[in-house]
Amino acid sequence: MTMVCAKDNPFETGELSPRERAHLWVDSRFDDLECLHARFQDYQYSPHFHDTFVFGRVEQGVEHCRSRGLDFALTPGTSLTIINPGDLHDGRPGEEGYEYRMFYPSVELMRQANEECGGSGDIPWFSNCYVEDRLLSERIGRLHRLLESEGCPLEAESLMLETLTHLVLHHGDQKPVPGRIGDESSPVAKVCDFVRDGLDQEFGLEDMATIAGLNRYQLIRAFRKEMGMTPHAYVINRRVEAARGLLKNGVTLSAAALDCGFYDQAHFSRIFKRVVGVTPGAYRNACHG
Repeated sequence: MTMVCAKDNPFETGELSPRERAHLWVDSRFDDLECLHARFQDYQYSPHFHDTFVFGRVEQGVEHCRSRGLDFALTPGTSLTIINPGDLHDGRPGEEGYEYRMFYPSVELMRQANEECGGSGDIPWFSNCYVEDRLLSERIGRLHRLLESEGCPLEAESLMLETLTHLVLHHGDQKPVPGRIGDESSPVAKVCDFVRDGLDQEFGLEDMATIAGLNRYQLIRAFRKEMGMTPHAYVINRRVEAARGLLKNGVTLSAAALDCGFYDQAHFSRIFKRVVGVTPGAYRNACHG
């Protein structure tokens, strides 16, 4: 199996300052695993979520984060973050900025890891978005650098298995993944289903409130309580996640923007970068070499 990597092409980083850099690549050997190595001095992630898991470490400096109501700081050494699919989170630099390495493993890759280490084959889940684990931190750093340098395939496969099984065995809850929003009949779930099924449409707050059976004020309050964000923020994040999937499958930038409800290319690029950390063009290049 091969690795699709953008390392040999200058990475389009949009509005990043000269002091900042971001290198994202996709490793097809591990279910199209996305990997990000970045140095941010001023850049801040707005609150967002992913359809994948996220875990990683800071190598230099400090990153301040918030997820599931917890504020925490990632520093070099032992601290790690583990984010479940759908968990709202953000990131902002400390005084001197930070350099970090992140993995975005698919739900299926994590399910396989759970099964490999004797689990039931269910999808693992992680209650703690911040953990201290020096051994795991060292493994993550070594694995990330190995994949970035296209090192020995056997070593990469072995270290990947060790890293993921350690993550599951020592920090996973060993319980099935909660049903996705939309599997239930709550007002917010109904709106989330409505949004997912029509990302190329315009959404009005009044229409969404009608579907939920609430007034507009009640809808916003319900969304904040259940999702940690407003309906508008949810729509934007869902559009970005859908665009990531299309770009990974080779869809053009303009087609992805249109299919996901971004009618202005500049707006698409700005919003995508705010959530993903790189522009849509850079992301597509990373996925396809």
